Amino acid sequence: MKSGVLELRPTQRRWRDLGKRRLSLGLAVAPVAPVLIGLLLLLLLGGPFLLNAAAMAAGAIFAAAIGWALIAGWAYLLLIPRSRGVLGRIECLLLGVLAASSLPVAVDLLANAVDWLSAGPDSAASADDFVDLLDEGPSDLAITLVLAIILSPFGLLGGWIFWRVGVRPTVTTVGDLAPVFD
Repeated sequence: MKSGVLELRPTQRRWRDLGKRRLSLGLAVAPVAPVLIGLLLLLLLGGPFLLNAAAMAAGAIFAAAIGWALIAGWAYLLLIPRSRGVLGRIECLLLGVLAASSLPVAVDLLANAVDWLSAGPDSAASADDFVDLLDEGPSDLAITLVLAIILSPFGLLGGWIFWRVGVRPTVTTVGDLAPVFD
């Protein structure tokens, strides 16, 4: 990418201009509003029973959402925008959707890995047993996929929050003006 003033759109920011602390803050704040909205929806749809269950697990839900947003977000940011030198608003929105919809899959895989590792060395656990844990019930995969689909719009909100908090406030620096006059 050439360094020039006219190449950058208002919906894009240069990688070199982005503050890494601000990006981390944006990634950490992004899932907070979607999780709160999700808890409110549980209150509306399920009444106090579902809210009580969700309230007891709220800390774990927030920790998982924030942790996954940081892990998935930084993995994406270091692989794609860093190599291209530009991060756009559409990418932020898609990153939010991807992080939110992949969270149930990551939690399911982590739970299966913990179950497999906690079997201990005395059991005859092998890599095949770990794969079997993934296929234990048709409901596990179905519930994970339904949750991934349900969380996608919430991820869109999270991606927008990431854009507004972590990326958009960045002041773009003026590149070298000499190539414009060549």
